Parts: sequence; C-alpha cells; structure tokens
Amino acid sequence: MLSKLLIRQVAEFVESQVASAEAIIENKPHDIPIMKSEIDGNLLKIYTNTADVDGLITNINLKNAKGEVIISKDTNIEKNDTYSVVSSFYINVLEEEIEKPIDIFKVTGRTE
Repeated sequence: MLSKLLIRQVAEFVESQVASAEAIIENKPHDIPIMKSEIDGNLLKIYTNTADVDGLITNINLKNAKGEVIISKDTNIEKNDTYSVVSSFYINVLEEEIEKPIDIFKVTGRTE
C-alpha cells in the first residue's frame, strides 16, 4: 500500500510539471493564466481562467516547461465578453490493486 507521503509527493511532482496553460479558441491556441493550484489529500486541483478571448473553446491544455501538452481537457463552451470561463482540472492520485497479477511463469516461458 502506498503511503500518504508518497501519494502527496506524486501529486506535488505532477503539479511541478505544469508550467503554463492554453485554451484552443476558434481553432487557435491562446495562452491563459493558471489561477491557482492546490493539493488536498490525494487530489491535485488546478484552475485556469479564460477571460480575454471570445469564441468557441474546444480544448484547455496544461503544458510543461518545454511547451508540451501534458494534460488536456476537451470542452465545448461558447465564450463571450460578458463573462470569463474558469476551468478546473482534478487529478486524483490513487493506488489500484491488480486483482489478477501477472503470472511470472507465463512471462518467462517456463511452465513449472
């Protein structure tokens, strides 16, 4: 079983990898701010704000320091100048036990 410490460290690592955000609006990427990120137990929460550009938002991406998309969320929100759109990403770090583990004899080709 994973310790709470390790689960938090994994969430902190994922959080540390998020350097910027972008929204795809009218099929064009637009940089958007990350408003806040926080860790609550095993849940990493990241909030972005799309305020300055109007149009159909089809995707929100979180990117690493190299500009590579590491987390994305498809959406279909029509935004106009009367409001901004806050998008949230909830990344839940949890352990899952495999009920039927790999049979090492099948992996190695041995039948004994």
